[in-house]
Amino acid sequence: MAQPNLPWTLVATSVAILGAVLVSKYLTAVKDPREPPYIPSSIPLVGHLIHLLREGAGYLSVIDRKYHHGIYTIPIFSQRLYVVNSPSWVVTMHKSHKTLNFNVLVVQAMRVIFGFGADEAAMKAVEHNADNELGDRSGLLVETHDMMFGAFVQQIDELNANFLKCWTPHVNALAPHGEISMPLWYWLRHNFSISSVAALYGPESPLTLDPSLEDDFWTFEAGVGSLFTIPFPSVFLRKVYKARQRIFDALHVYAENEGYKRPGTSRLVQARVKMIMGKYGLGKRVYGAGETGLLFAALVNTAGSTFWLLSHILADPILHVEIRAEIDGCVSKRDGTCIIDIAKVKAQCPLLNSAIRENLRITATMNINRLVQEDTLMSNQSTGETFLLKKNSGLSVAANVMHFQPEIWGEDAAVFNARRFLPTIERARSDAADGKAVDIAATFRDGKGKLHSGAFRSFGGGNNVCPGRQFAQTEMQSVVALLVAGFEIQMSDGGQYVPPPFRPIEVVAGVRQPARDVQVKVKRREGYEKVEWICEM
Repeated sequence: MAQPNLPWTLVATSVAILGAVLVSKYLTAVKDPREPPYIPSSIPLVGHLIHLLREGAGYLSVIDRKYHHGIYTIPIFSQRLYVVNSPSWVVTMHKSHKTLNFNVLVVQAMRVIFGFGADEAAMKAVEHNADNELGDRSGLLVETHDMMFGAFVQQIDELNANFLKCWTPHVNALAPHGEISMPLWYWLRHNFSISSVAALYGPESPLTLDPSLEDDFWTFEAGVGSLFTIPFPSVFLRKVYKARQRIFDALHVYAENEGYKRPGTSRLVQARVKMIMGKYGLGKRVYGAGETGLLFAALVNTAGSTFWLLSHILADPILHVEIRAEIDGCVSKRDGTCIIDIAKVKAQCPLLNSAIRENLRITATMNINRLVQEDTLMSNQSTGETFLLKKNSGLSVAANVMHFQPEIWGEDAAVFNARRFLPTIERARSDAADGKAVDIAATFRDGKGKLHSGAFRSFGGGNNVCPGRQFAQTEMQSVVALLVAGFEIQMSDGGQYVPPPFRPIEVVAGVRQPARDVQVKVKRREGYEKVEWICEM
């Protein structure tokens, strides 16, 4: 009988063992006992990565149900991802904001997603003082950030008026001669997209001049995550790549034709032109690519949020009646015209405004990401814990986990409750000295009066809270107010409206998208068949 070749077997075994040791040493994160708890993986090195790619941010919910740590570590090869799962750690994180960098991720997005990597001068402008390390608020990213915040404060009435002027014609063209059938998500997303972009870019808005660009935008949006992970997109992501290029080209043409000079263009867009092409001297092609980021901010989250808000209202007959009654109190009739006072909707419709926030809690689970720039010790005053975050590690705030934790939201945290934010709104209104509408990102207050700082993450928080949140709120309020006040909407078979399921959650969670459209019947509300609708601020 032949004997096994023992020397070669031993050699092969030794090589395998040595390889495992080297992999463990050089490709495995070295655990520091001061770090947040490490979550083990069933498959060494790549197990967590596989789950994240397969399940997206939903995998973080799986981990939370099993371990329920306020903060923990996911090792992936030699790298670490710290995941924040509790509001108290969010508050702690905000206190360490100087070493937890967001803008470095923006720089990478500008390079990879928005095409700046092909232009050396553009990347230099983006990278210069990107996180205000010079302390003087200079640099393209920092100055654009400050300009956007200022514009959304100083020009909010203009932006709102522009949007309402663009949106109401679509409503007045809906079902003028009797009941119609239509796909609700497509109709809303299409008209919302056209209106929002026209409100910003004026009469020569790219989507107004070429409506086919809308499909290109949503194709680009659906594949944007893949652009970060798949090389050679012109080969392997050809459809997404071409759609993105058509958007870039259309905004380049907008700049070439100086569409931003036309009456009706927002001062926000004009200020961006002055900043990007004027002060920093970047070319019109670079401007067109970079301006695509504003389209994402204007469309991706607000269109989806508005659809889900309307869906939640239509699916609950009692809620529908109550919110319609609130809105009716903000409507006046004059010579065949119905006028909705949006300022009244903001201030005098607490149930609608609570429903807006609750809808965002359920559907707008924004997982905020940061890069740890320096070794950082974070001490949580609420728990008494202190953990070390290692330099060059990732940090993610798992809003898709926190937004459903019963200890914050109550035993019904998993379901939509339109009244959940009423205590937040009522207390904030009583505290306000000027009678203005409550900030949509206000801290959540539960039914017992307890504040939960850091729990509501739909608009981010800290230094990176969304500057356009009040504009987004007005869009949601006006779109839903018009449709609820003026129309009857039910399933195509005549039954009670049923919302569609969610599309699988992405790795970087934003507003959930519907997995499919909903075919509905729409008709004018009795007594409002012939009226023309107007929104006023």
